[in-house]
Amino acid sequence: MDDQGGKAMLTVMEILSQPLFSGFRFLTDKSGLYNVISGVGIFEWESKEVIRSEFNPGEFVITTLSYARENIDAGIECLHALIGQKVALIAIKDIYFRELPDDLIQDANQNHIPILLFSGVNFEDIIFNVKNALLANNFNEGMVHRINNLFQTQHSPEMTLSLIKAINPFFRTQHICCLCRPISGDESEKTSQVDAYYKEYTHIRKGPLSPEQDAYTLVKYSFGILVIFSSNADLTELQKRLFALLQGLDLKRTDFRIGLSSPSDDLSQLPFSIQESIYACAVAEIKQKQIMEFNQSGIYTFLAPLRHHSWMEKFFHRIEHSLSQYDESHNSNLLETVLTYSKCNQNISQTADVLFQHSNTIRYRLEKTKTILKIDDALEYNIQMHLFSVLYEIRATLNTWSLSDLEFPGCE
Repeated sequence: MDDQGGKAMLTVMEILSQPLFSGFRFLTDKSGLYNVISGVGIFEWESKEVIRSEFNPGEFVITTLSYARENIDAGIECLHALIGQKVALIAIKDIYFRELPDDLIQDANQNHIPILLFSGVNFEDIIFNVKNALLANNFNEGMVHRINNLFQTQHSPEMTLSLIKAINPFFRTQHICCLCRPISGDESEKTSQVDAYYKEYTHIRKGPLSPEQDAYTLVKYSFGILVIFSSNADLTELQKRLFALLQGLDLKRTDFRIGLSSPSDDLSQLPFSIQESIYACAVAEIKQKQIMEFNQSGIYTFLAPLRHHSWMEKFFHRIEHSLSQYDESHNSNLLETVLTYSKCNQNISQTADVLFQHSNTIRYRLEKTKTILKIDDALEYNIQMHLFSVLYEIRATLNTWSLSDLEFPGCE
């Protein structure tokens, strides 16, 4: 019924995650949640023959079943015909009917076609909402907005869960997040790769998922693809099932660095899981790893989220300003030397090789930084320089990612 040219394709789960559909009630099971929606159509008076010629696979069909009011058997046959056309779902406004025959429900379940009841929503609003969502950027912008809402203020656990269900009402309790970021290219090229992937994702759907067990949401940010995956499976199985999903979605490890959050069995912790995946991906980029788990990222686990805390800022800027100011005044390279020294595991010989300097030159520069920063103890100096260098790297990496909407306020 609808022209599908130039449109994205969304799943039933993604469409029903929007607020307009919050009151829709399933008459069938939920085995069709991953059906792909390609358009929207209205069924009211069409015959079986018209349905077979006019309704397309993948359509979101809305109806009042007014046709069945006068001829129940003919109306039910038409619903069977819609199921046979492999429409994505059938939504019935409960003006005339609030239940359906068991054989129809069984037919819908066997063919994985959800049938839902609703009231109080106009057809025009449904049509506008679905058509608007099928414009990929519009749907993604709405999803980004709902995710960002999790971080605007500190919410109660109950409010947090409500906001999470607004993202995807089908989320299970157990969840894990990952951020996938292109490996190659500068920041502009990576953004273009992310856009290209998302465009492809909304037109070609894959993914080995069990709709009765798994639910996921994929969101495009300028800096990467965020995937929130939830399942009824054991926590120990979450990562394995997530990797299977990523493979099905063509998020290949050869093309993307992947940052993984810790598996969690508390859905109210989803905002932290999202942040963990982002920080883990940043560490993967710093360390040039294909995959990084947040819990395996060492001191980054606390330095990344606290990098803008007022005490961290004071510590960082004291060292950065002191060394940069000296470098500028004396045409020297103390800051570069300290950062390289840390990357080389505080090995003077390796640092000298990387900077093409004599080892004695490196020793002189390090001693000079001790004097400038007034640090006498060697161990204390190495600890501070390592912490500073890690902060420098994580700040430099994340400052280009536009994360302000994905971090909790109040850390200043």
